[in-house]
Amino acid sequence: MENQDKNEANISVDLTFDQVIEELTTFEAFFTDKDSVKLLAEWLHEDYGINKAASRLALKYIIPFVLNRLSQLGKVVAQSWINKLHDNLSHRPLYEKLSRTLLDTLKTHTDKTYQSAMQVADSEQLKLLQATPSWIQLNAEQQGLVHLLLAQEKNHQQQLGISNDLHHLIDLLSFDLDLKSVEQLKSQAENVEKGSAIWLTYFKQHSDLIGRDAQLNRLDEFYDQETMFSWWAISGAGGIGKSRLALESIARHDYLWDAGFLHASKLDVPDALHKWMPLQPTIIVIDYAASYSKQIANWLDHIIRHKDNYLCPVRILILEREYKKQDWWEHLTTGSSAALVRKNAFYTQADPLELMPLNKTDQQTALASFLSSLDANGKLPEKDSAIWETIHELTTKGSPLFLGMVAIVLAHNELADIRQWQHLDLLDNIYSREKQAWQRQLADLSKQQQEQTINLLAFSTFIGGFDWDNHKEESIQTLLACELIDSKRDITKVRQRMTLLTGHEAGYLQPDLIGEYFLLHHDLFEDDDVLKHAFSLSQNITLQNLIRCATDYPENKKSFIWWKKLLSTAKEKDKTEILYETAFRIVSRLIIKAIYKVSLDVWLPALKKIDDKKIHARVLTTIGRVYYWMSNYGMASDYWKRSLSIQKEIGDKKGEGATLNNISLIFQMKSEYETALQYQKDSLAIQKEIGDETGVGITLNNMAINAKAQGDYDLAMNYLQESIVTPMDKLGESVTLNSMAAIAHARGNSDVALELLEKSLKTLDGVGNKLGIGSILNNISQIYSIRGDVDTALIYLKKSLMIREEIKDIFGLGTTLNNIANVYQARGEYDMALKCLHRSLVIRNEINDRLGKGVTLNNMASVYNSKGDYSASLCYSKEALCIQREVGDKEGICATLFNLGHFYYQNSQKEDAITAWLEVYQIASSMGLKQALDSLEELANYLNLSGGVYAWKALLDKRNSQS
Repeated sequence: MENQDKNEANISVDLTFDQVIEELTTFEAFFTDKDSVKLLAEWLHEDYGINKAASRLALKYIIPFVLNRLSQLGKVVAQSWINKLHDNLSHRPLYEKLSRTLLDTLKTHTDKTYQSAMQVADSEQLKLLQATPSWIQLNAEQQGLVHLLLAQEKNHQQQLGISNDLHHLIDLLSFDLDLKSVEQLKSQAENVEKGSAIWLTYFKQHSDLIGRDAQLNRLDEFYDQETMFSWWAISGAGGIGKSRLALESIARHDYLWDAGFLHASKLDVPDALHKWMPLQPTIIVIDYAASYSKQIANWLDHIIRHKDNYLCPVRILILEREYKKQDWWEHLTTGSSAALVRKNAFYTQADPLELMPLNKTDQQTALASFLSSLDANGKLPEKDSAIWETIHELTTKGSPLFLGMVAIVLAHNELADIRQWQHLDLLDNIYSREKQAWQRQLADLSKQQQEQTINLLAFSTFIGGFDWDNHKEESIQTLLACELIDSKRDITKVRQRMTLLTGHEAGYLQPDLIGEYFLLHHDLFEDDDVLKHAFSLSQNITLQNLIRCATDYPENKKSFIWWKKLLSTAKEKDKTEILYETAFRIVSRLIIKAIYKVSLDVWLPALKKIDDKKIHARVLTTIGRVYYWMSNYGMASDYWKRSLSIQKEIGDKKGEGATLNNISLIFQMKSEYETALQYQKDSLAIQKEIGDETGVGITLNNMAINAKAQGDYDLAMNYLQESIVTPMDKLGESVTLNSMAAIAHARGNSDVALELLEKSLKTLDGVGNKLGIGSILNNISQIYSIRGDVDTALIYLKKSLMIREEIKDIFGLGTTLNNIANVYQARGEYDMALKCLHRSLVIRNEINDRLGKGVTLNNMASVYNSKGDYSASLCYSKEALCIQREVGDKEGICATLFNLGHFYYQNSQKEDAITAWLEVYQIASSMGLKQALDSLEELANYLNLSGGVYAWKALLDKRNSQS
């Protein structure tokens, strides 16, 4: 645009800041409607020649002030931080200049009677500004903003002060978060090949976001809450859509908020945030949180300390796969006063937002959306086609990423081709296509150059990409040392090839799961030196990739080989300790996924060889935990006792307290309650001594379960009352409420039990903890079942089943199926009952749950007995009894013997029946099993035995005297 005469004043130059804001409210739509905001940004870009990003930045600074005034006028509802802007305004010149610019632009474009007020920046002023050292630290967006301000002020009567004001602005912006905005991410790899790995990345958005409306709304609530700072987390398996959800959520707010993904390099800048002040509301998304827990903790601590000085609110959203029992999460939220402060700033002070696989209806919708993007609509299977069950399994029960892979395969194959596929067949197909694409893209290179480029791609993927801006020389030297480039002169060409293959300069393969699969099927890291250089260049990301490879593809041993090689070459103590911790993290994740064999056969034996007593104790504890989950209580007890001995020797009080509590569970499972209680009391004393509040809450809950099993409901309630006043998170509170409900139910107070369970359910609903919700729904069903309202019970059980299937809660799934079978049995629908029990039995066998298997077999015996198939009933009862005796399940033994007694009695084998019931009495009376003793009393009355439960003692004494 041409320069205006120097005597021509800007339209708004004589207005005060408040007057300018007042006039801006007459253009309400340009500050409340997203499309109109974009139009205003376009006008700024056209009039001043600045980049579009600078235009959007200018708007984000001023929109809150306009919303504030509109709120005062009753035209919009604004948040409290917006309403406080005038009181906290600390950089007034910046906002005054920008607000005048916006008003002039709006009047010029909406009222043609005004002369243009736009000015071109004064070249002399720009030259002076560009000479300052801080200028080069500004990105193009910020330089454009300065350009805009200078242009507006060219003829201002206070021109003498502009230079100082703008120098101050440059200093203020010298540390920029440089967030990757939605627009920047979407612009990456714009012309990608359909069906390629890049095409599947979250920022390409080649499918509609399906089945995540509730999660988007919760994120809106998180951003819009009335507080200056808060942080939250999204968790879920690889490929579940965490990054895509975060991207879509910030896209809904980016017209007002500075929102985007933070580059990992920013986290490593010492004292970075001391130079930063949020000049607009800011949403910071941090991916791969486990790799940067210490840095994230520092950022959280700094922002929490300074939030009251901020003009605008800040939100941090972190993304990671697992958080339960993960060190990174515990570092952020437990174990120190700083962690407690962080947890208090965590949204709802509860759990992360957990993403689950899509349900079957949403799977069909998502697949249709992917196929549409591939111009392959005709390849969508019919809704009632049996192939959907195959697709359900191939996509790990509904992962959006794997649905995208299925779409790619279907676009090039017939349905019949995939009917017999397993999960790895799908990945093999996608990986083969990707290699073919690389060959096409690198066709002009020699075979050696192609091989070198693919090796470089593997190296870059392992380290999470190259940071050319901050570590260019170090990266080049590493590549030379690994012989991945021939000379420095090659680096430009190499970077171009990497961008060609991956769509971005960092040069690593995405999505992660495809990148991991590539690493495991490439032989670059068989070279020890290459592996060592990768570890040295990017330790955190390299280890996180190792963990993901080990847990996403546990049967592939390459990740274990890498770990052993790194351990053998690590000389410094801190490096070896990090590698030990990495192996424990892998084992922890494998256990969560119920992948026990790989843990026991591969990782734990390697850790067991380490000559360190604390590590040895930790290995023994972990092995005990694996055997406990496998219902091998003898082995679990043995390993825990060995661990306890070492912990006592080395003075590991926290470990000792936890192990004592673990051992108590074994005795509790065997119904040896007095022994269990002693271990729990010893554990509690240690935990109170060292101030382990989390441990105290867990132990008190276990003591309550112990007391309840013995019929001492008052004592159980006392333990729970003490537990609930112990500081705990929402999940701990829910567990305690659940235990209280169990006691109320046992006392016959079903109304109170139901009230407590509904309160527990509401607590878990508030934090989105589906694991707990599935359990509570199951427990609510049992109240209705006892009342005889089996139809309502079945409604709750089906809800529980749906959730447990969705989140793959294998253990809970078996329990709920058993309870559904009980309802069908009560309704006389025996075939349906057996169908549920057979499915439960398959699950119990898959996870080697011997205890649960015993329960299921006993229930099957009961159903067959009700059907009149006494032979099958006797067979299943005996098999159940054998397992229960093997694992020491005293309550289960009583239940099975009780049913066996009825079987014998109905078949006129009265002596055998009495023998079975007398054994029940012996166990129940010695262990104080109230429920079994109450059942025996009812049975005595039915058999017309005088003395109630004492009749069994008389019968036992009589038999003993005769023998």
